[in-house]
Amino acid sequence: MRSCHARVCARTVIAIATAAAALVLAGPAAATTVVFADGTHRPQPYQGWIDRTHVPTPNGTLTLVLGPCAQSYSWAAACADPAARTVYLDSDRRRDTFLHEVGHLFDARAMRRGTRAAFQRLIGRRGPWDAPPATDPPSEQFAEAYSLCARKRTLRSAHFGMYDYIVSPRVHLRVCALIRRAQRATAGS
Repeated sequence: MRSCHARVCARTVIAIATAAAALVLAGPAAATTVVFADGTHRPQPYQGWIDRTHVPTPNGTLTLVLGPCAQSYSWAAACADPAARTVYLDSDRRRDTFLHEVGHLFDARAMRRGTRAAFQRLIGRRGPWDAPPATDPPSEQFAEAYSLCARKRTLRSAHFGMYDYIVSPRVHLRVCALIRRAQRATAGS
C-alpha cells in the first residue's frame, strides 16, 4: 500500500473535490443542436446560449429561422413551432427571447399534465394551459420561467417577466427543480 505525504494527499483531495464541484455547477449537458434553416450547424451565439443553460434542453435538433414567424403568428417578433422543432426570431433576437421559445419546445417534449399542474400550483395560476397569448396563459408563463431558469440559477429579488410572470427567489428555485424533474421523468419513459 502506498502512502503519501499529508500535503500531497490534501492537494489531491482538494483537486478532486474542485473538479467534482465544477461538474455539478456546470449545469446539464446540452442535448440540443441548433441548426439554421440553411443547414448551418451550431450557429453562434445561439448554440452557446443552449450550451450554457442551467436546465435541460429538448433532445435533438432545433431549427432556427432568423425571420418572421409562420402565418398564424405573423404579428409576433418571435415564436416556436414545437411540432416542427423550429424557433423563429424576427426582430427580437435576444438570449432571453430565444430561450423563452426553446421553453415552448421543452414544454411540448417534457412537460406532462402532472408537471404542468405542479407548475401552476407553484405560481398560483389556474385555468387552461394554452390560451391566447394576450391572456398571459400558463404556457407562456412557463416559457418565461424556462428562460429565466436557463439563464439564472438564483435570484436576489423578485423577478417581473413578460406574460405577467412574477416569481420570488424561493419559487424560482422550485420551478427550476420542477423543470429538471420533468426532463428526468421523460427520459425514464
